[in-house]
Amino acid sequence: FDEALRREPHNAIALIGSGAALCGLHRFLDAIQAYDDALRYDPKSALALRNKARAYRALDDLPSAIVSVLRALEIDDSDANSLALRDEVFTAAAIPPSATALQALERAIEIDASHLAAWRALAREYLRLGDVPAAVAAVERAVAIDEGDAESLALRDEILAVASRDTVPLFDRLAAEREWSRDRVVALESALLHERAHSLEIVSHFD
Repeated sequence: FDEALRREPHNAIALIGSGAALCGLHRFLDAIQAYDDALRYDPKSALALRNKARAYRALDDLPSAIVSVLRALEIDDSDANSLALRDEVFTAAAIPPSATALQALERAIEIDASHLAAWRALAREYLRLGDVPAAVAAVERAVAIDEGDAESLALRDEILAVASRDTVPLFDRLAAEREWSRDRVVALESALLHERAHSLEIVSHFD
């Protein structure tokens, strides 16, 4: 693999092979770096993500293993090796086998509340499920952990753009239909963007 990387330093397959060799030597942190390098050149490599999860599992870093194996399954949800590794990681983390990705990520944060990647993954999962306020809350936690993290900042911009598109029409409608004052609408906007709850649940509290 070293020879292949000398010829093609951006070869994701060679980087994954190098990571596997490093794992065989129990150099798990070096292996994770190799997998990260591979993902920089091939972000959709389920193999790199699965192997990265396995390295984190070897280090007993369960939150990181959860995030990585779930990302691998997002890319290929039928891969038998990723599914088996997910079951192994879930068992180690005391997560029920039938748990959803959302439940698994919430468990990862229970284990380590300062886990940056887990908060980002949780924000993406909330966004995928359409729970924009919860996505905002999760990504704000990620930014609070590391205010200079470029990935978290970019994700926050993405989620806030969705939040703005989703909530502005709601504010206008509420103001018109319920004759709410501007102060009340602003209070609702703040609640929607900062509370982990569904929009309709929050609105009901303002009636």
